[in-house]
Amino acid sequence: MPRYNGVGFAGLKTERRKHEEMRRKMLFFTCLLAMMAVSGRGAPGPPLESTDFGEGVFAVEPEFDFGEAQAAHASLVKILDESSHPAKRFRAIRAYRKRFSAAGDSVPRLRELVIVLRSRKAGQAEVDTALIIGYLVVDDSKEARLQYLKDLAPMLASIRQNQANDAWARLTAAMLFGFLPELKGNWFDEALYAMSYGYYDPQLQLAVGSYLLSMDLAYGGNERMQWLVYLALTRAQALAPGNEQLRRRIRSMVVENLDIPGYRPSKWLKMLATG
Repeated sequence: MPRYNGVGFAGLKTERRKHEEMRRKMLFFTCLLAMMAVSGRGAPGPPLESTDFGEGVFAVEPEFDFGEAQAAHASLVKILDESSHPAKRFRAIRAYRKRFSAAGDSVPRLRELVIVLRSRKAGQAEVDTALIIGYLVVDDSKEARLQYLKDLAPMLASIRQNQANDAWARLTAAMLFGFLPELKGNWFDEALYAMSYGYYDPQLQLAVGSYLLSMDLAYGGNERMQWLVYLALTRAQALAPGNEQLRRRIRSMVVENLDIPGYRPSKWLKMLATG
């Protein structure tokens, strides 16, 4: 299995260090949101929204047509059943949710999708279901959150056990652990697993690099984290040479972080920003 310049998987942190990191995260996010409110910048969304699945980079937009409300559900189910690459399925789920969020109709439609996918036995259906439930946590009421967490906990345990070598499955776990602390998962380890198992997938490298970049905001800029971001995003470009849209997307997302007051960029991010 590939390793990144001798860096293996992170071990479990001590409980004391976990609590200290969580305290620092919460403090920084509080300050960050306050600064964004003053500057007029939008607050960063949860990882399911901020992680880049390659829209417009690895497929021409609009990639999906969910304009016809009555046919949209069947169209998405067909895509989820027939598409072999997780990135396309993830983009389809996100596009479908976006299509119906504006009208306030995303929750019943996403719930309907969960019911359909739970009848499938394929491993990819379980990963897709976990992703959709994550969006439901964002879109549905606070009262429904507890039930969604109860649904996700065994699902993620199954994914980690039965799809341990699947990069997109591990990235899904990382994204969910990253914004749902109640799940008590190690998002950093899961991201490293995804990064390594997806070593030859440029779409995965873009996704995990963007995910780590968004999580780096919680630290106000961490050199080690940014080095991993650099490795993932440069790997994505190496696997997709000549993809100018990819190069522009990477530069744009890095510059967006650099523009945040108080953020501490390392030389690795500065290299990406000028690439």
